[in-house]
Amino acid sequence: MIMGSTDDEAESFFQATAKVNLVDANLFDRETPQRTVMMPEIIIDKYPVTCHQYLEFCTATRHQCPENWRSGRYPDGQTNHPVTYVTMQDALAYCKWVGGRLPYESEWEKAARGTDGRVYPWGNQFDPNCANVDKHGAEARTQSVDAYPDGASPYGCMDVVGNVMEWTWDQNVPYPGFKDKHRKPGAGGMTVTIISGGGQVTENPVFVPTESTVRGGSYQTVTGLCRCASRLNTSQKMAAPWLGFRCVYSPDPANAAREMLEAGNIKAAVERSRMALILSPTHPAVSFNAGVTFRYAKLFDEAADIWQRLLASWPDDADAQAELSRCRRKDSSR
Repeated sequence: MIMGSTDDEAESFFQATAKVNLVDANLFDRETPQRTVMMPEIIIDKYPVTCHQYLEFCTATRHQCPENWRSGRYPDGQTNHPVTYVTMQDALAYCKWVGGRLPYESEWEKAARGTDGRVYPWGNQFDPNCANVDKHGAEARTQSVDAYPDGASPYGCMDVVGNVMEWTWDQNVPYPGFKDKHRKPGAGGMTVTIISGGGQVTENPVFVPTESTVRGGSYQTVTGLCRCASRLNTSQKMAAPWLGFRCVYSPDPANAAREMLEAGNIKAAVERSRMALILSPTHPAVSFNAGVTFRYAKLFDEAADIWQRLLASWPDDADAQAELSRCRRKDSSR
């Protein structure tokens, strides 16, 4: 499948969107570089998780209900609306209950755009009849997950664009091969200021590694950021009226790699780690486990590349620094 956008595509989408909206140019740059990913088959929810489904989960597990519910019930008329006001931990708890997990970005994007690299789930031209996006005032609200049948993806997934943004299991870090455009703060008319936990202020950052990537845009997101390749970000503690999720039910090769490594089957762990890196070259836990596995297997150059990529996003990570040093010394000990 084709994942992400080329530099020219990202610039074109940015310029078109900036003509009518205040946007941060870096939100488009982070879709680059485009690459081809050899993806396995996946099993994913056709629709985002609905209020009715989430109520069953809360009733069975006594999990806390979303903050916009009253007396343990979702708002009237929202039985088939996507559940909202769910943090990442809430979404993970539901996924575990149903025997699933959150999708990696690659899995989400495959479900959204198929294999031909289309811009939107339904094709290459935006159609307001295909998605609940860019709404304002009284219209800015969720709708039933089956309200836009013409917006189905090539695999039949609904609401992958619009209605609610969706949690993924990936952090907001660069794709392999990303090159920073070094845009001036305020490019696109919007200045975004991020204050890190240490108090460091960064204006218009391209990435926020401490946050998770969310996909698809919502009912209030501008159309230019409601494409299959769009990557937005939010805190894992965020619970908002525009944020929901769907589940994947396919085995996670990262878990299998970790189990095989613990069992001492290094060869099989390397194979599963490579599969996991195809699905998610950006998730720190996937990369960390793969880096350790490759070092044990004496694949020092590959392991070093992983640690260098991790340190680009988390330069103060002492464990990653130590692992990189071991690779340079060609130390395969545990």
